[in-house]
Amino acid sequence: MRYNQRFVTAIILCIFFVVLVQQSSSAFVCEDYNDCLALLKFREGITSDPYGNLQGWNEANPFCNWTGVTCHKHVENRVVALELIDMKLQGSLSPFLSNLSLLTRLQLHINMFFGEIPRSLGALSELAHLNLSLNKLQNNIPASLQGCQSLKLMDLSNNNLSGIQNSTALLEISLIEDGLSGEIPPESGSKLQNLQKLYLSINQFSGKIPVTLSNLSQLILLDLSLNKLEGELLLELGRLKNLENLYLHSNDLVSGFDNSSLSFLIALTNCSHLKKLHLGSCLFAGKLPDSIGDLSKELYYFNLRSNRITGYIPENIGNLSGLVNLNLSSNFLDGKIPAGLGKLGQLQRLNMARNRILGTIPGEVVHMAKLGLLDLGDNLISGSIPPSLGNLSWLRYLYLSHTSLSGEFAIELTECSLLMLLDLSYNRLSGSIPPKIGLFSDLPLSLNLSNNNFEGHIPETIGKLMSVQAIDFSKKNFSGVVPSSIGGCIALEYLNFCNNMLQGPIPESLKQITYLGVLDLAHNQLNGTIPAWIGVEQAVKTLNLSITDYLEKFPKMGVLIILVEAHFWRIWGCVVAQHKWVFLHVKFSTKNTREGRGTYTQRELESATAGFNKANLLGQGSSGSIYKAVVNQGKTTIAVKVFHEESGQSYESLQRECEILSQIKHRNLLRIIGSAWNSQFKALVLKFMPNGNLEQHLYPGGLEEDPCKLTLEERLSVAIDVASGLEYLQEGCPTQVVHCDLKPQNVLLDNDTVAHIADFGIGKLLLDKPNGEVS
Repeated sequence: MRYNQRFVTAIILCIFFVVLVQQSSSAFVCEDYNDCLALLKFREGITSDPYGNLQGWNEANPFCNWTGVTCHKHVENRVVALELIDMKLQGSLSPFLSNLSLLTRLQLHINMFFGEIPRSLGALSELAHLNLSLNKLQNNIPASLQGCQSLKLMDLSNNNLSGIQNSTALLEISLIEDGLSGEIPPESGSKLQNLQKLYLSINQFSGKIPVTLSNLSQLILLDLSLNKLEGELLLELGRLKNLENLYLHSNDLVSGFDNSSLSFLIALTNCSHLKKLHLGSCLFAGKLPDSIGDLSKELYYFNLRSNRITGYIPENIGNLSGLVNLNLSSNFLDGKIPAGLGKLGQLQRLNMARNRILGTIPGEVVHMAKLGLLDLGDNLISGSIPPSLGNLSWLRYLYLSHTSLSGEFAIELTECSLLMLLDLSYNRLSGSIPPKIGLFSDLPLSLNLSNNNFEGHIPETIGKLMSVQAIDFSKKNFSGVVPSSIGGCIALEYLNFCNNMLQGPIPESLKQITYLGVLDLAHNQLNGTIPAWIGVEQAVKTLNLSITDYLEKFPKMGVLIILVEAHFWRIWGCVVAQHKWVFLHVKFSTKNTREGRGTYTQRELESATAGFNKANLLGQGSSGSIYKAVVNQGKTTIAVKVFHEESGQSYESLQRECEILSQIKHRNLLRIIGSAWNSQFKALVLKFMPNGNLEQHLYPGGLEEDPCKLTLEERLSVAIDVASGLEYLQEGCPTQVVHCDLKPQNVLLDNDTVAHIADFGIGKLLLDKPNGEVS
């Protein structure tokens, strides 16, 4: 009996097991699920998956585990999100995506999808977030998207589209750099009643700003910058009581019917929450209203640069107590600098350059205790430099060039310990340069005292400026010798002592300055021979010795440009004489010692990396791979960034990175040495950083729990280096740059653990330069 019971129990268990196996084996048959079939149809439209992110998209794996797919927590096997971001996927968008009926997030940005946006997406009634930006999509934005009744955020930027979608549920629309043209549709102001953010910048919109936009009562951000809009700026914008950010810069907008009134600023005083106001690079004219101080107390960014504004700066501008950045440069403002500016205790950047401002620099400036940038250059300012400027402990950039300042050098400026750049050129300053100039030992960028009336000897303490990259003491009355201590300026790349009365030889100590590229000693009384090391080891590309006695000897190798009171006849490799005028371009047999920006061939780089051998691979990223290379007969180590062939954006990325890196020079930004490109090969040649990247030091074993190799002091130093480099990108260089991809992998360390920010492949150059603003 027991045997029969056991037998029956065993049979039941076997049957139960078979049923379970059958259920489990059939649970993930793709054909049983519409969402799985829709995803496979989407996969069929992908023609290129360079990183293999979709290799796991097959029926062997449950589709809820596929890369980029998120399923509902409570409704089994229903997709709620498809997020495939920055994978360089190429292909068309499948209309079968509309079968994902519970989809709430569709994010496919930073890929290479082409063709049209499927009209069928309008059937996705649950879709709340749609991001297809940074692709190659074309044609009209489908009107059917109005069917996406839950759509809150739509970002279609950086494509080639037309039209504006007017779904009433939308809270945010971003159509930046989409090639949109024509007038802004007036109906947008009547249908987008819930809209909070509207980005339409960097397009080709023309005509007037539609008055209906003033009906968007929920709007907190409006960006119409960098278009071709014209006509009067609407007073009705003052109805937008919730407005926080208004960007209208770089258009052809005017102020009032006859372009003589800035009354729209009065209207904007009704926007009590306004925080950022950028109206630069338009055609606004007239005087600033006295009520300008009635603008929002929350306003921290105010830019009116490059307009045609006249008259004085109202005293009550000091009532804008929240201001952090004030830019009034490149206008026709006159009158004195108002003492009321001293009330702006939060101000960090003040730019009033290129106006007609008169009078002296008021002492009240010192009350702007957080000031980091002060630019009063190209004005009619007179008097002396206030010693109280030395109390601005946060000051980093001081531009006082092309004014009528007089008196002696304000030695109190050396107390600005964070100063990065000092430009006092083209003034009437006189006297000698005090030895305390050596207190600028941490000044990292530029010291320009040229075109003044200074005299006497150049102090020996100049050699303490170990971090400075450019020194210009030209066109003064300096005498004596070039101090031998100048060799202590080891970071120097540009040195100009021309048009003085200096005597003696070129100091041998200059040999210690590795990156010295320009040395101008023209119009002095120097004599002796040109040191041979200039042509052998140095990076000197330009040596100017006009009106000197250096005609005895030339170095016997290297590349050297020597100017001796030249007519500048461009006859390379020749000596052309006419009376006493001589131009020499001396080109000797060269060693391949390339520094700075140069051109390399693919074969050179292949040889330097042993055929791009994996043993020389330093790292890989989304846009390319970086290799260690040895050139100059094994004497020089460089880094070569090779862009992926399959990336359709590689050439544009290379151009952008070359453009950015060639414009900027800073001790915390990676130096570009050269580049190479042809139809099949694209590469950047960069300075080699022997200490690897920051991630390798923070997580030595690749895991967050692994102990960091860097001491607390070293980590703090790296953080300061990175902050300094970023500050220069956004505040110091002529064209502002936003890096867009800052991470530990893109922070490289040299032998001294000095941080260098790298990889500007997706950096954004701000078109409204200088001092533009990302909106």
